[in-house]
Amino acid sequence: MSMKTKIPASGIDFAAWKNDGAFDGNAEARADLIADVNDYFGDVFNPQNAVDTTLEGQKSREMGGFDVGGGSPLDFAYMALFKEVNLRTSTSRFHEVVDISAGITFTELVDGEKAKVGNISAASNTIKALEYGAALGILDRWIRYNEFFRVEEALQAAVKTYGYKQADMHYALLKALGTGVNEAFDTSVEKTIDNACATILEAVGDKYGLSDQTEFTILANRRNASIIRKALAASFDKPNANNGKIESNIGRFVITSNTNIPASAGAYVALPEHSLESATWRDLTSEEARSAARRGTDLHWSGEFNAAIGNSSQVRRIALA
Repeated sequence: MSMKTKIPASGIDFAAWKNDGAFDGNAEARADLIADVNDYFGDVFNPQNAVDTTLEGQKSREMGGFDVGGGSPLDFAYMALFKEVNLRTSTSRFHEVVDISAGITFTELVDGEKAKVGNISAASNTIKALEYGAALGILDRWIRYNEFFRVEEALQAAVKTYGYKQADMHYALLKALGTGVNEAFDTSVEKTIDNACATILEAVGDKYGLSDQTEFTILANRRNASIIRKALAASFDKPNANNGKIESNIGRFVITSNTNIPASAGAYVALPEHSLESATWRDLTSEEARSAARRGTDLHWSGEFNAAIGNSSQVRRIALA
């Protein structure tokens, strides 16, 4: 393999791969190129690579996205709530969610059909791997005329589309929770947050062996971020003299602009992990095939994942006014 100069975003130098014959019948070089693309996918979709920035003067933290170029980071904020379940070596399409109480997940009736939110119960406490993917043709003329930026743009489009799908599905589960998780506004945002934490502790504290020091996570639309920040700041601005501070242990505050978490919904207070699960059977990977009709190479991307809220008592949707 010849020396490659990294280019923005993916770091894959398609020009060098062209010189090595990856687009011109060299099977070994082509296989290595696909491996490079898959390695990049693995980095991008690893939540551990998300930027975790501590807010100055506050205990809470905001999880940003892994920058994939173009100023459009992926939204990984949901992973502050969900437990990551690694099923990459599993030989079953199904995963058992241990704790079930008014649970929801995504389901599909037949392969390829659009997933819909469905209920899970103690009688059927499994979630199924759902496959999502896309395809793109890399035209011969792009390679011939060294228009590698078009290949890079297509790669980024695949990453962002798949990343949005993952985030959207997780937030849709929160949106689908019924009115039973609603926490009415009580005097102040601080008091309402405390009420939500207390409700969660009373519902699942004994089951999970929790204490008053258990950490909670707050998720809100970006438009409501300043309201939550102000409430959190009261816990650190002269806390002994501030009777309106939050008494509960808020370990993380994350924000999103996803439309499933609108500002009108207030915010979500959650006990993270436990029955809130995000399962991955297969990371986004690519395969290629020559298309004579297209006069190019077709790249097919796909991955398998699903998520579930096994016990809705872990989540409260709070009103901010």
